[in-house]
Amino acid sequence: QDTIERMAAHLQTILTGIVTDTRQRVTQLPILTTQEQHQLLVEWNNTEADYPLDKSLHQLFEEQAAQNPQGIAVIFEGQKLTYQQLNNRGNQLAHCLRDKGVGPESLVGIFMERSLEMVIGLLGILKAGGAYVPLDPDYPTERLGDILSDSGISLVLTQESLGDFLPQTGAELLCLDRDWEKIATYSPENPFNLTTPENLAYVIYTSGSTGKPKGVMNIHRGICNTIKYTIGHYNITSEDRILQIISLSFDGSVWEIFSSLISGASLVVAKPDGYKDIDYLIDLIVQEQVTYLTCVPSILRVFLQHPKSKYCHCLKRVIVGGEALSYELNQRFFQQLNCELYNAYGPTEVAVETTIWCCQPNSQISIGRPLANAQVYILDSYLQPVPIGVAGELHIGGMGLARGYLNQPELTAEKFIPHPFAQGKLYKTGDLARYLPDGNIEYLGRIDNQVKLRGLRIELGEIQTVLETHPNVEQTVVIMREDTLYNQRLVAYVIRKNSLLTPQDLRRFLQQQLPAYMVPSAFVMLSDFPLNNNGKIDRKKLPIPDETSIIESAYIAPRNQKESLLAQIWQDVLQVSKIGVSDNFFELGGHSLKAISLVSKIQEKLGQSLPIKQVFAHPTIAEQAALLSTVTPLTVATIPLVSAQETYETSHAQRRFYVLQQMDLNNVAYHIVSTLKIAGDFSPDVFEKAIQLLISRHESLRTSFILINGEPQQKILQNRPFDWEFKDWTNKPDEEILETIAKERKPFDLEKSPLVRSKIYKLSANEYILELEIHHIICDGWSMSLLAKECLQYYSDLAKGLQPSIEPLPIQYKDYAGWQNNLLRSENNSKNLDYWRQKLDNGELTRVHLPTDFKRPQIKTFKGSHLSWTFDRETISKLRKICQENEITLFMALVAAVKILLYRYSGQHDITIGTEIATRSHPQLQSLIGLFLNTLVIRDQIEPEKGYKNLLAKVRQTVTEA
Repeated sequence: QDTIERMAAHLQTILTGIVTDTRQRVTQLPILTTQEQHQLLVEWNNTEADYPLDKSLHQLFEEQAAQNPQGIAVIFEGQKLTYQQLNNRGNQLAHCLRDKGVGPESLVGIFMERSLEMVIGLLGILKAGGAYVPLDPDYPTERLGDILSDSGISLVLTQESLGDFLPQTGAELLCLDRDWEKIATYSPENPFNLTTPENLAYVIYTSGSTGKPKGVMNIHRGICNTIKYTIGHYNITSEDRILQIISLSFDGSVWEIFSSLISGASLVVAKPDGYKDIDYLIDLIVQEQVTYLTCVPSILRVFLQHPKSKYCHCLKRVIVGGEALSYELNQRFFQQLNCELYNAYGPTEVAVETTIWCCQPNSQISIGRPLANAQVYILDSYLQPVPIGVAGELHIGGMGLARGYLNQPELTAEKFIPHPFAQGKLYKTGDLARYLPDGNIEYLGRIDNQVKLRGLRIELGEIQTVLETHPNVEQTVVIMREDTLYNQRLVAYVIRKNSLLTPQDLRRFLQQQLPAYMVPSAFVMLSDFPLNNNGKIDRKKLPIPDETSIIESAYIAPRNQKESLLAQIWQDVLQVSKIGVSDNFFELGGHSLKAISLVSKIQEKLGQSLPIKQVFAHPTIAEQAALLSTVTPLTVATIPLVSAQETYETSHAQRRFYVLQQMDLNNVAYHIVSTLKIAGDFSPDVFEKAIQLLISRHESLRTSFILINGEPQQKILQNRPFDWEFKDWTNKPDEEILETIAKERKPFDLEKSPLVRSKIYKLSANEYILELEIHHIICDGWSMSLLAKECLQYYSDLAKGLQPSIEPLPIQYKDYAGWQNNLLRSENNSKNLDYWRQKLDNGELTRVHLPTDFKRPQIKTFKGSHLSWTFDRETISKLRKICQENEITLFMALVAAVKILLYRYSGQHDITIGTEIATRSHPQLQSLIGLFLNTLVIRDQIEPEKGYKNLLAKVRQTVTEA
């Protein structure tokens, strides 16, 4: 309800913006209320905190070393260094580096395996005033060469065993193991600090879109802010031990190392490649009594799968980041471990972490709220804040921002943009997210994780999420591959819990929950996913699907004329060549709209009718050809009044409602119920006679529906006494009455007439409840008004002892149905069909993705509700004036406003709205009771850079043409 109320407020805000200035671009029209804008921009970003941010990383470490000199700082393979020993060795290296010219803004490479020397190397570089640049020993030579070349590094700290693996660039190599005897001659005293909080602390290279790595320049102030906040947030003390497993080339290592060394905890350094050996890691955690573990979800998943993970009782907190945390993995964690789990989010460009969420079992996964002195904004592509629940791009501001990209001013300007709401800069993350109503943020994936396949936009994360709800699926990755030119396809890579799970099982599972175009064409079963050096899934190494992964049926050519004609029709509808008679319509890309087109084409080309439900029941050419061989060709009514028959064809609307009812025979959603409380003189007997006259007058009220040759037909019963129900509920409590009425509602059987019920409940001598219940297939809203009017006139005449005299009906509903079908089948209708085929793009309508806080059920529940609200009089008055000036209706103006709302919610330009209309343009239909309802499709393309008037003109043209 809160969501719908916010939506109504947003529409009101849009309307207010429209009447203020109709020339505003669609993107400029306000959508947020003043209160919501303040909440999003100010309240939820009120994170200011006072930390000693005038110091650098190494100064904070030096303070800890002075306070806790004998505490264990680092543990590696049985070796230990106290804080005093580590500080002294870092100082000796710093003095050595200063002699080599290292100072503020100097970049020093560090090409080392995990070891005590690695930690000493980091501290030495920082204490000298420089910034370290990680060079991962696992990187290919070419990538190392790119980093050395781009950074211009002239000095690299390394180990003797690695020296020969570094590309020759002329940089000086200082081997900390081989040359330590010389380094140890330098002073162990803290060097004089030359660093300011604005100086560089490190430059970490990340993957670039050009194929060349880009160096992210992080400063001391940002990382110090993150470290100081998280030490307090996670309550890290000198009693804790933090495991170091992340490569220096990923910024998670910065948090591991410095949150430990600045808090007084002990840093437990895993051996090189230790993160790849879960058995070793678990032994190390238990042996060293590690209390904090940080890793990516992929590593955590493997960790939890190991039978020995249950022995890690020493763990107090596990922190994951770098990848999306799934609901399933969150659940498994709390089932196996008795400690806290945190989901941290933060790109390399914003000092490791920006938001943190303390995970809970059975909860929606979130990345939490911004940490101290950080701000987060979720904006649309025009840098406007999006409403709560609406997806937008995550933008980050505040103290943690990096300086930019080394030697790439254009990329820096593109990604670090001027702050639209305050001083400073914002970083454009490229991540999709949305605010939850409580202020926490839900991560939705990368913007570039949206792909376009055959013109249809697909969110790969949505497919993965659905796949991972399968009980036998452990983990999935879905990508779009183009292994051969112009042959793009979706491929799902699956780690399964049960080896018996097949690609066919998964296809059937997805077909029940996703549109056909979102079902992958191949499913590759893997025992595990290839990982990169940081433990993240390496998508580039996912294998090409083999033939066993691709689900294809053997081609069987058409065997007779009927199958050949159907194959041609299928090719036209599906735009697929070489279709076999055993191919499945829906596996080839068909869906409900294409099924409608198929039925229409069959009727047009073959002169036969194939009910749409038969397309679902018989989805192959062979089955449909066999079915059509038993169907009688269609006959066309040629006169306004149809001749007397046993049964009559249904109208287009009746067929639609018949199919909907057949999908769930117990559904009462298509019942029209009118309840009236009557006070005063009322005669149930007279009312019964009035209803009887009404049913005699309108054949539709005594019509049932039967299936003949796969087609629903109207069967009109002769006039007979109408059965109605009378109950004396004198003195029965109102609450009990309403509850009883609701419980007594039951579905109609469409084969049994009449599809009308009347109940009269007597409450007292002069008080009654009158309930009239009619199935929608024989009535609509207009008809209910007619029914009430005529029933009242009959009742009034009968009560006065007069002979009722209502003008006879010129036609009955069966005549209208025949007339309508005749029009639809005529050659004159081809122009209309051409228009709608072009307007609806042959059924390829784009679904508007509205934000929901729950997964849409596979089957409609009809449990929705509605809220009513009233727009302020002044706004509507001004809107009416705009309508007069532009010669449009208020309906058109409101449709345009709703389209803007949907565009701002979804970011989609192609917006389709359905509106109900009564097809009673012919004068003979005005007094007829029946179903004349049709849903009119209003489809327009939003042009965000243009104004409201431009959209108004489009809507006017669309509505008028339709």
